[in-house]
Amino acid sequence: MEGLGVAANVIAVIDLSAKVTSACAAYLKAVKNAKADIERLQSELGNLDVVLRGAESLVKGPNASKLQTMEQLKKALFDASSQLQGLIIQLEEKQGKTRRAMRRFGVRALKWPFQSSEVDSIICGLEKSRNNISVALVIDNTALHIETHRTLDMSRIPVATGAAFDSQTNEHDPKCLPNTRVELRQTITTWAEDPYSDTIFWLNGMAGTGKSTISRTIAHSFSQKKMLGASFFFKRGERDRGNASRLFTTLAAQLITRLPEIGPSTIKAIEREPDLPNKFIQEQFEKLIFDPLHELDYRVSAPRVFVLVIDALDECDRLADVRLIINILTKLRSLISIKLKAFVTSRPELPIRLGFNSIKGKYRDLILHEIPKPVIEHDISEFFYHQLEQARLEYNCQSDYNDQLGPEWPGTHATNALIQMAIPLFIFAATICRFIQDPLYDPLTQLGKVLRYKSSAQDSEMQKLDTTYRPTLDQLIAGRTGRAKENLLRDFRDVVGVIVLLAEPLSISNLSRLIDTPKPVIEGILRHLHSVLSVPKSSREPVRMLHLSFHDFLVDEEMHEIDPFWIDEQQMHGRIATKCLDLLSSGRHLKQDICDLDLPGTRRADIKQEDVILKLPDQVRYACLYWTHHLEGSGLKIADSHPAFGFLKEYFLFWLEALAILGEAHNCSAMIASIQSLVDVGLSSFLRDAARFVARLDTIIDQYPLQIYASGLVFAPEESIIKTTFRKCIPEWITQLPQVQLDWDASLRSLGGETGWVSAIAFAPDDRHLASALGRTVRLWNLDTGKEAQRFEHPCDGVLSMVFSPDGSLLAASSPNQGMILLWDPTTKNDTHGSNEHGGLIRHLVPSPRGDQIPPPHTNDSEVRGSDLPQHFEGYGALGWFAWITWKSRPIMWLPPSHRPSASLRTQRLSFFNGSTAVLGTVLGDVSILKFVDTPPWESRGKSSSQRPLGFI
Repeated sequence: MEGLGVAANVIAVIDLSAKVTSACAAYLKAVKNAKADIERLQSELGNLDVVLRGAESLVKGPNASKLQTMEQLKKALFDASSQLQGLIIQLEEKQGKTRRAMRRFGVRALKWPFQSSEVDSIICGLEKSRNNISVALVIDNTALHIETHRTLDMSRIPVATGAAFDSQTNEHDPKCLPNTRVELRQTITTWAEDPYSDTIFWLNGMAGTGKSTISRTIAHSFSQKKMLGASFFFKRGERDRGNASRLFTTLAAQLITRLPEIGPSTIKAIEREPDLPNKFIQEQFEKLIFDPLHELDYRVSAPRVFVLVIDALDECDRLADVRLIINILTKLRSLISIKLKAFVTSRPELPIRLGFNSIKGKYRDLILHEIPKPVIEHDISEFFYHQLEQARLEYNCQSDYNDQLGPEWPGTHATNALIQMAIPLFIFAATICRFIQDPLYDPLTQLGKVLRYKSSAQDSEMQKLDTTYRPTLDQLIAGRTGRAKENLLRDFRDVVGVIVLLAEPLSISNLSRLIDTPKPVIEGILRHLHSVLSVPKSSREPVRMLHLSFHDFLVDEEMHEIDPFWIDEQQMHGRIATKCLDLLSSGRHLKQDICDLDLPGTRRADIKQEDVILKLPDQVRYACLYWTHHLEGSGLKIADSHPAFGFLKEYFLFWLEALAILGEAHNCSAMIASIQSLVDVGLSSFLRDAARFVARLDTIIDQYPLQIYASGLVFAPEESIIKTTFRKCIPEWITQLPQVQLDWDASLRSLGGETGWVSAIAFAPDDRHLASALGRTVRLWNLDTGKEAQRFEHPCDGVLSMVFSPDGSLLAASSPNQGMILLWDPTTKNDTHGSNEHGGLIRHLVPSPRGDQIPPPHTNDSEVRGSDLPQHFEGYGALGWFAWITWKSRPIMWLPPSHRPSASLRTQRLSFFNGSTAVLGTVLGDVSILKFVDTPPWESRGKSSSQRPLGFI
């Protein structure tokens, strides 16, 4: 509302200024001896009007609520208004006194009321007000510009949705009650506030002991104290929250909001390497977090402490990533003034214990389930008393007076029984309280059902989980026998089995479409499961597991024979994969040119998001992204008769286009690789060819999806299986195809892009990774994706020989520098430099055994150069260095590097266009001829005129 008041003030001052200007115009006609003074005043009034119009535009604009100088602006407007009102009074008063004389002598009787010195003073006052208004406008415009620029830049840092502790997704997740976990929370706070304590605090405990609740409470507390640097809550089955690919980008984005000083350095890092968010996580951490903090470290005098909260590290799906994350976090110790600490929680899984053991005590730990039993008993009892009282009050609000529960309910005996059943699992207490509060039943009956399981609450973790979840599940089949019971159990497995195995949660509506099950059936099952699943009121909101232990309980092999609700994990993965393929093969969603773009050079960024949602709704998007994940999870060998084979032979290119439209083309190679080990000879040949096809194109189709057909198929080898299978998809506007090789060459991929002599290479034992040495850099590559997985810098003059240990846990290299041997651990990037005891030159290395795995790959492999400027043609033409063929300067066909003219040919213009024919002389000495229709189809339909012209690629 303040903005509206200021806007009214601006308009009022504009009106006053106009009145003064009008009065001055009258004097200017009549007064000759003051003409110069009047014109000077009019000039200043004109300058003031320009500034006032700018102020009006700003305070009435969409960013009015964000203006920071409203008070200064109001004061400046008040000063200007006072001066202008004074001027009007003096000018009109003089006009009134001379009106009688004017009737007798005309305008010649009008006298200018100010001396020249007075005009100087008036102009000086107006100029001061104008400058004050201008300063306020400059400040606000600059602030808005910076905010807009920062917002645009921040959008380049991808984040995992829902990973922050205060995200809307986690809004209703519980925090510790005020008088619980008191000593533990104080211990963590004391550690965090001490700038000289260990950098990492590891809180570990078995499933259900309340780790995430503690993390949320700690994160909230640190946020209130302005100590929270960032938070990331891992959660399996929530896409980017289930892996490490977005961990450090998400933390970096949050850190910038807490420490804006590091923003410019972080943004510059991405500007230098646009694909940095997709590179390996060690490099993400160093360039997005550590380096910006290290730069700031030198400019800060007093120590400042911030904490990263990383919850449920055990739910990160790659064990190699878990160990690497732990190792990466130790580097925070080297920061001096900006103390960034890490509070990490997890189950005590073996890979995590090994990861912490490898950093040799450079952390503090606390085992949650080893806290003294009286402390745990106190906290769980507080929770039960609080929640059961809430259950009583809620029930009484909805019940008749005679049916209400008394203030003594449920009684000391029943409450103590629940407490003993729960210790040490808070998840038991939380689940049972939700069960008792189920609005479909009364609390008294529900409590009785729970207490019947008292004798089965044994000490083992799985027995505790059985007692936690069986009351809810048994309620589903209570009173049912025979076929009715079997049908309900089948529906449970078909619905809940899918929900607990999804790679990311889906709504009831989308789940119904994915698994082809009526919504009423799904809703009927979920109606009774609110104590173990988060079931929103809207069928358009996703259904989520409340705790991962529910998944663990349902798929536990030990429960196979005794639990009627047991889910065969592999079989269910296979069922989901089949449902995904059925949906994608229906012919309703996947086709050539899914979004009806027509112009083959349309950028993905220019496709309207509403069109993407319409053509690829959530259930289709899920099927596109995860059918290979579920197929791999099924563990089945895939024969030629499997639906996957039929799907790929008919829809492979359309699926690839869908991935490109969704911005996921870079994952296609890994998805193909994930199922190659599952197939027989027929499909294996198809997948090998598909992998080669994608390897050539994945970078360009990520930006231009339709180049799959306009470039990929056109330039694929004649005997490529993909080309022969999908030849009908080659665009009709290409009437003569270029001459291409018969088959793929021996080169599977081009790795890197840096120039120089590669002095040594070594294959890892898994046959999926390769190390290459160039100068003082050794790079580790993933051969499935062609992307860099790790990089090691060393001080030597080069590398003569490299070799992996048989288990891949060590990479050794020999150097010409006095026979020095270099050793690296590929999973942690730890390195050791030693000298050859023989003192001679080592030209060849032979490994000795040790074992481990290689971390996941991330890289950028751009084919398109920002410096390519267009050559303009009325019809067909080319962009810059013949990276693209164009129509009316708009890109329509990307040329692979092997089909572009050599540098000399470009200079001599031996590659040229003649109407609709392109003649391309390549660097290999070949000549390719391409012919196109005279008028392409999108032109005849009048669509090209709506496309935005491109200035460069």
